Amino acid sequence: MSTRVEITLSDPWDLVTACGAGPLAGTVRDRGPRGVLVELDAPIHYDGRAHLFAMCQPRHEGTAVSELLSGSNTPVSIGLIAASSVPSIEDGALRRLKGTGAIGSVKASTLLLG
Repeated sequence: MSTRVEITLSDPWDLVTACGAGPLAGTVRDRGPRGVLVELDAPIHYDGRAHLFAMCQPRHEGTAVSELLSGSNTPVSIGLIAASSVPSIEDGALRRLKGTGAIGSVKASTLLLG
């Protein structure tokens, strides 16, 4: 079963003002040693692009990736990614994709699929 998460955006201010803080529902599609890749249920339209994926990495040193999937809000750095297919977290492809940086939090979701 796929892990469902909720992402809440807090910064940058212009992104939150334009798109709202969330929560944004999504499904974890890949997990690596530094973070999780989430496919959002609905794209975030911002800066002329439709961002369908979010790479979430712990913001604080010592925070384990597994904590991102706990039931509590964990602070994260977020890379919103404009891509039409699921990128791989391991092959370095994420660095080549256009996206938008953000700050927020992530937690395991109680929202239904949708």
